[in-house]
Amino acid sequence: MGYVSGQKKPVAPTSDHGYWGRFTVAASFPNVAGADLQDPSVDYGDWAWSDADGAIFVCTGPTPGAATWTELLSGGIAMSVTSKSAVPVTPGTHNLFVIAGTVRALAIWAYVSSQIGAVATNIGVGMIPTVGASGPFSSALPITNLPAGTVFGLVPDPTGVNPPSFAAALPGVSTAGGVSIILAPGTVALSTDVGGTTGELTWYMLWEPMTDGATVTAAA
Repeated sequence: MGYVSGQKKPVAPTSDHGYWGRFTVAASFPNVAGADLQDPSVDYGDWAWSDADGAIFVCTGPTPGAATWTELLSGGIAMSVTSKSAVPVTPGTHNLFVIAGTVRALAIWAYVSSQIGAVATNIGVGMIPTVGASGPFSSALPITNLPAGTVFGLVPDPTGVNPPSFAAALPGVSTAGGVSIILAPGTVALSTDVGGTTGELTWYMLWEPMTDGATVTAAA
């Protein structure tokens, strides 16, 4: 991705002045040796994004065929969504996401992918940290008989006193306003604390890294 050769870059006063676009790897940046894009208009201070590094780079040497780009910013600027499919609501604990490093969860929500059964069932979300004791970070939510297509998510307590609560479950939409939670290394897990029944949920987390190289992956 990025500019094609000969395409004029955005110029001041636009906020994208000098931006060459998003690339899969930094080795594909303009004017780098072996890169497809070689353009004499590359200049010192131009910038580009590398997906592989999750970082912005600034041009510190624009010479065609020998350009140098230096990482400027990484972590905390690239939001990602990680999903975990077909999570059952049978009794017990079900791992959702594995946290490496420290991340900030900007939103956590669930989609009912298979209708929940009639046995009275409550769920909650908690953390199994690599270091320290496990514990919940949400209130409980009754999900008995929720139909497929229902969406629900966590909403924060504006006072900061109580843990986030689940928004009312509605078909095709969640009223959750998002929740910002700092998560250290460990596993985010779903617990079914009452009853246990049939049905499956797909879980999603919108997150951003707070430390270099931090990731969120779907639990096995």
